[in-house]
Amino acid sequence: MRTYNIPKGKKVIFVKWVYKVKLKPDGTIAKYKAKLVTKEFLTDNWILMHQEKYIFYVLIRFNMLECNSTSTQVETGNILCKGVIGDQFVDSTLYRKLIRSLRYICNSRPDLDYGVGIVRRYMEDPRHSHKLTIKRLVRYLKGSMDYGVLFPVDKNEEPKTMYGDTNVDWCSNKNDRKNTIGYLF
Repeated sequence: MRTYNIPKGKKVIFVKWVYKVKLKPDGTIAKYKAKLVTKEFLTDNWILMHQEKYIFYVLIRFNMLECNSTSTQVETGNILCKGVIGDQFVDSTLYRKLIRSLRYICNSRPDLDYGVGIVRRYMEDPRHSHKLTIKRLVRYLKGSMDYGVLFPVDKNEEPKTMYGDTNVDWCSNKNDRKNTIGYLF
């Protein structure tokens, strides 16, 4: 495990998600809600929110700590398809765990949304080519662990509270059962 010396005058930001289930009057689930809660991390004129510690955990969990990093998320010209003949099946449980971990990281790394959105399409029938694309995303994360979302702040004003909110519409599209997900800070 790597340790870091915090520069003078800097503070570490700790981020955690608070999940709630909204119920209908009859007791069935109406929707799932999640809020990002963070303690203030003020440096100069900005707030930085990142998940370096969680990305490190993901690299260990999926045995990719020693992998080479890459500077791009998705290979150009890489076209993924469902059920290509000759493309080997992979463990769907492991594939879904990787997708879930990457989706969580997307909350502080919007640059990953495109790549994760592509590989999410193949969760029901993952193939070797899909897994290679996910591994490339994880390799990209290794090289950019300290990236995050930067929020400008005016130090002359009183410190403000930062709020985050998400909304998920599970399987709203009746044709293909796809989800709609959005978040806002």
